[in-house]
Amino acid sequence: MNKKIIFVVASTLLVTLALFTPFASAQSWSYCYLSVPGTEITLNEEQGFLSFTVKYGEPGMPSMIELSNSSNGAYYERNFESGNTVIVSYSGLKADDVNIDAHDHIIYEGPVDSVTINAVVIPEFSSFIILPLFMMATLLAAIVYRRKRT
Repeated sequence: MNKKIIFVVASTLLVTLALFTPFASAQSWSYCYLSVPGTEITLNEEQGFLSFTVKYGEPGMPSMIELSNSSNGAYYERNFESGNTVIVSYSGLKADDVNIDAHDHIIYEGPVDSVTINAVVIPEFSSFIILPLFMMATLLAAIVYRRKRT
């Protein structure tokens, strides 16, 4: 009986990993469009990140970020509020890639590894992987509970 349980758990884990690993291991967003007025702008080419604090812009100037990933169809869009702290990371980020005008309006278009807004990282994988992970955790908890009872 114990060998059956171990086999079922192991095979379920392997199938789950085989099916959902490509979605969980997305390394970057393939496209990012960032257009926002910012202050305290830091562009570090060596470590590959751009950080800034969002400020109120002039009328007609957008203040938003749009992210998409062509490999898994993920899409994210957000309008910034004044005071948001944003960190955009990309290993190949160069100063020439980021345009900052006289009004400190930041425009960037290209791939990114990660985006952090107010210390909250925007997830890089589809949310439907959460359900199989919870199912696996519940199955393992039930097996451990059952073993302790017998």
